[in-house]
Amino acid sequence: MNKKEQKHLDKELMIAVKHTNPLEGFVENLLRKGANPDSDLIPQNAFAQAIEDENIEYFDVLMQYADPKTNVRKMKCSPFEYAYQAGKDKIFNHIMDKYIANVQVMRFFNNGWDLLNFITLVAVQGDTDTFDKMLAHTTVERLETDNSSLLRGLLQHKKYDEFCTVVKKGLSCTKRRPHESFQFSLFEDCALGGKIPEVKLMLSTGTVKTEDIMRALFKINMCLKSEMYTLLHDYVNQNEWRLHETETSTVARYTQDNSTGYGCLEIFNFAAGEGERTTIMHNLTTRQESLARQDFNDISDKKVINLAKAKLIELGGELPPAKEKQAQRILPVAAKTSCP
Repeated sequence: MNKKEQKHLDKELMIAVKHTNPLEGFVENLLRKGANPDSDLIPQNAFAQAIEDENIEYFDVLMQYADPKTNVRKMKCSPFEYAYQAGKDKIFNHIMDKYIANVQVMRFFNNGWDLLNFITLVAVQGDTDTFDKMLAHTTVERLETDNSSLLRGLLQHKKYDEFCTVVKKGLSCTKRRPHESFQFSLFEDCALGGKIPEVKLMLSTGTVKTEDIMRALFKINMCLKSEMYTLLHDYVNQNEWRLHETETSTVARYTQDNSTGYGCLEIFNFAAGEGERTTIMHNLTTRQESLARQDFNDISDKKVINLAKAKLIELGGELPPAKEKQAQRILPVAAKTSCP
């Protein structure tokens, strides 16, 4: 079939969608002959016409032959996005209920970037119902295709409630992915940029780990005595010992000695083998840091392990099953110990 014949057949299909009844079978017959519902040879193709008319019966027929991700001519967006932006609620809700709700979301988007841009768009427009539905039918793995695109977009437009919803769904505001062009994570960017409201928001979600806060704190020049430095410093010192935000068998503490010019972050992981302590030492002047890991068996001063175990239980953490009995043999520790 040459281009002229294809164009003629595509136009016939569009007209059939617009003027015939599905029961007459004209559309199916033209599709079997090779008519293209996504045609870019005519101003308005059949698929776009079905959306324009909100013709659900023909839409479902064309879905068997069409590529929903193909851009609607002149609209420069997918049929799903076009239905939303054009206010075609009947066809949009049909797509949402029949296709998106059945884990077919990526049939309507070219890639994860486009999906996240659409979710950001509905959030910015204040459409919480569509926003919640899109999140409900989109996996965390799919959202992580371009983590920063969604989170940064929501922050930029001050959609704080939606931001918290996405973060609590599982997206990280502290992790920088290899393909992203940003030098730092979103949390670090906001901390170094002095964005107090945004940093407070991220801290309020309870998903920012102590070590992430400390890494951001280490990057801020202590000599500046900035409001951000004070915020983060006071946050980690509200309670010297902190339960890990996601790992219930891990507890951490931060100590700072201005006389020596060093800060020390210790992370005690009771679920790692026989137990492991990670120590991050940071020079407050040069901002250089060193990291060391030790198995509990290799630590000569057992008092610090017993103290960490006591604090873990006190803060509501959980020891691994095999170590529950060990908790009953915790030795009393009277004095506070510091990084060895």
